[in-house]
Amino acid sequence: MNLEDISAVEQVVRCGSLSEASRKFLVSKATLSHRIRRLEAELGVSLFDRGSAELRLTSAGRTFYAYAEKIAKACEEASDAMISQRSEDLIHLRIGTTDELGTNFFAPMALRFLKRAPTVSMELVLLRSTELFDRNSGLDCVIFAGDPPATEAANFVAKKLLTYSSQLCAAPSYLENCGNPASPEQLKAHALVADTSQLRTRPWTLTNGLERSTIYPNGRLSSNDFWMMKLSVVQGFGIGFFPSWFIADDLAKGILVPVLPEWRSEQAHVSLLYRSHRFKNPYIRELIEFFAADFEGFFSFPYREMDLVEGTGPQKKRGRVPNSE
Repeated sequence: MNLEDISAVEQVVRCGSLSEASRKFLVSKATLSHRIRRLEAELGVSLFDRGSAELRLTSAGRTFYAYAEKIAKACEEASDAMISQRSEDLIHLRIGTTDELGTNFFAPMALRFLKRAPTVSMELVLLRSTELFDRNSGLDCVIFAGDPPATEAANFVAKKLLTYSSQLCAAPSYLENCGNPASPEQLKAHALVADTSQLRTRPWTLTNGLERSTIYPNGRLSSNDFWMMKLSVVQGFGIGFFPSWFIADDLAKGILVPVLPEWRSEQAHVSLLYRSHRFKNPYIRELIEFFAADFEGFFSFPYREMDLVEGTGPQKKRGRVPNSE
């Protein structure tokens, strides 16, 4: 059997269509189709149900695909094992993370790593958290905050880098105008900036010892981008709920202030995830070990003066909530 023919089946099934596999792997649809038909002729079976409007494997196709996946993995392992024997000047790594981690965490760490690893080139890919574990992303490693999706990340190993919790915060101007909530229940009377980064509005789960409260934010502004959410909070549009590492510098400078500081999320982790068989790649292993040992804190970006000007956020509406102090 021709390895290219086996790869064609694996690539098309993984991508979900001939068109997507053609785009992803830069091979024409005609070539992919020819390779699949050539393999079917050699095997004497049909691997795909061509009478279906959707891409669908036959029973024989499902059996064969299980082996094709193993072959693809074995080829990847063989390539990793040979990296140290190559004579190329550069080894390329493709790392994926979310926007807020890319700028606050990964970018400064990556630059330090590249200075000590001159034979490595690196591509940082910023994706939605729901896209990071897509097998078609071609990522060598993923940097992720929180619990990764159980199904999509089932074949990944996680190296925990640090522990954090999320907390409530607001601009001083917002609290001056709208009051400081004294309990999670009073948050319902406030503008709450919502996170839609996982394709839906994420509820805020707050804990205080054994107490627990779930809040569903429904303010005027929501976004799938953490920087947009934080800027709106800085400009007085409401109360936000962010990872502690994302707002630590803003709190230290008084740009933001804590709200209900005793109420936080449960502890979570920032982790570097990789497929277990890729640890044999010496450059991936070196990257993992570097990130685990050399983290010195998050990077923060200065605001422009105009960014700190209060926006047209809530102005004493729905009644002033009693101050907790």
